[in-house]
Amino acid sequence: WTEDKWPIIGEAGLIDLEMDGPLPGEPPQKVNRDFSDDFSGKTLSLHYNFLRNPHKADYQIKPEEKKLILKGTPVTLNEADSPTWIGVRQKGFETVSMVNVSLVDEIQGMRAGLSAYYNDSYHYEIYLTKEQDGYKVCLSKHIHDMFAVTASAEIPAGKNVFLKMVTDRTYYRFSYSLDGEHFTELGSGLVVGLCTEGTRTMTFTGTYIAMFAENGDGAFSDFRVKVLDY
Repeated sequence: WTEDKWPIIGEAGLIDLEMDGPLPGEPPQKVNRDFSDDFSGKTLSLHYNFLRNPHKADYQIKPEEKKLILKGTPVTLNEADSPTWIGVRQKGFETVSMVNVSLVDEIQGMRAGLSAYYNDSYHYEIYLTKEQDGYKVCLSKHIHDMFAVTASAEIPAGKNVFLKMVTDRTYYRFSYSLDGEHFTELGSGLVVGLCTEGTRTMTFTGTYIAMFAENGDGAFSDFRVKVLDY
């Protein structure tokens, strides 16, 4: 400001396309956007969302076992309905999510696992399933009107499997482990497949990181989402 209270913009009234200057107030502090749930409480966290109208009986917390039992129905993630699905919003580009999963039932074709979910037409998931030739961990993708299992690996029967999803600005990467330490990457999916810019509908509400079960019951423990970018 001049002595007679007139403002001066930039350097002596001249400005550049880019200029440095102090921001008002205190410097912003980092916010912890991580999420974890060991299912030791009697109620579900308010951070969770469901799809449409959930059937509450399909979500059973076992605090003494630190597990969440998801009772899968015939409704799948590919339908505009209410599958057994519970998730939290993805709060950054760079995240690491992990959950321990086991199959409670031994039903042919059932699925239980971890999903990156935009809507019923756009989602990726890594999951456990039972097939005629044994148990598998699989990666599937639904983009537009195309749904396919893109990778799979055999696993021992009755095992707890750690499922992990790592995200950045380009890929969702999916891996699994039998011991929680040594992970094998199963495959990946492009981030653009779950963004408004690449989808057929303009209804973007954000991608979710979610647990789900279909056609049988799955047991979930130690669900964690770590946000690496701030």
